Amino acid sequence: MRRMYLSAAIATAGLVLALVAGACALDAESAEDEGTLEESGAIADGDEEQEDGEVADDALAASCSTPRQKVCHLSDNNCSYPQAMECDPLPRALDRVSRTNLFPINGTGHVLENSLGEVLGVVTDTSTRLNFGQRRVLHSTGKVLAFAVATTNGTRTGWINESAIGRDLSFMPTVRGRNPGGSYSDWHIVASDNTPYLDANGNSLKVVRTCGPGRNATDYLNRNGHVNLIFNLPGHSPALGSGTIDSYPNTTRIRFHRAQAQQSLQRPLFSCASGSPVKVSRTLSFLYGRVEGASLRHGWMAQPNLRPGL
Repeated sequence: MRRMYLSAAIATAGLVLALVAGACALDAESAEDEGTLEESGAIADGDEEQEDGEVADDALAASCSTPRQKVCHLSDNNCSYPQAMECDPLPRALDRVSRTNLFPINGTGHVLENSLGEVLGVVTDTSTRLNFGQRRVLHSTGKVLAFAVATTNGTRTGWINESAIGRDLSFMPTVRGRNPGGSYSDWHIVASDNTPYLDANGNSLKVVRTCGPGRNATDYLNRNGHVNLIFNLPGHSPALGSGTIDSYPNTTRIRFHRAQAQQSLQRPLFSCASGSPVKVSRTLSFLYGRVEGASLRHGWMAQPNLRPGL
C-alpha cells in the first residue's frame, strides 16, 4: 500500500513538472517569436492606440499636471515626447476644457497646408485633433498640426492657423526632434513603391502585432502624393506614438539631409492575411535627419521614400 501511494505521488509530481516545463517552453517560444523588448513589435498598449487617434481611458483620467516619464528605444533620437503630461493621449494633445482629443475650430474657411505651405484643402470639420507639440510658421503665420481632419479634398493631416483653434494652446509646448550633431549625407524624397509592404490579400502589413484598425506600414509610405516625417518610431513597448511632425509632397525630389551620426533603424512587420498577425521576414527601415529648409525639424522618414543623392 505504501508503495502504491509512493508511485501515485511520483506520478503526480511528474505531471506537475511536465506542465511547468510545457508552460516554460511556451513562454520561451513566445519570447523567441516576439524578440527582445527593443526588437519586437509589441502588442499595442494605451499609447499605441493613439496612432488611430482614439483617446485612451487612462489618459482621460490622468493628471494634466504630472509629466510623463521619458522613455527611449534603441536610440537617444527615438524617445517619447518631452514635456507631455500624463493626460495627453500621445501623439495627440488633450483639450484641457472638454477633456477629449477634439479641439473646436473657430468659424469656417480655414485652409490646411502641407509643410511647404501648399494648400491641401479647406477644412470642413468643426473640430480637429492636434499632434502634440507641433508648430510651424508658414507664410509668416503660426500653425499647429491638425490630424486627419475633413477637408474639401478628403481627410488630410496638415497645418492650420493656430488662431483657427478655439482654445488657448499656451499649455502645449513646441516639441522638436533631437539634433544629433555631426555631418549629413544628401538624399531626396521619392514616391515609394508600397507593393512590398502589402500582405497576400493586398492589405498593408502591420507595424504592431495586431489585426485591428490602423498600425499600417503604408501609413509611413506614399499617401495622397505625400510622405510624412515622424517624431519617433512605431512598434515599441511602451509605445512612443510615431506621430507626424511634417508632411511633404513626394514628386519634386525635395532634399533630405540624413544624419550620419544615427544609423538606420528597422521595425518588424506583421501579416494579417491569415486572420491573425504573423511576423514576416521583411522589415521597415527608417532614416533620421531633416528636410531642406527646415534645419530645426529633425525626425524619422521611412527609407522607401528616399533615394541617395540630389
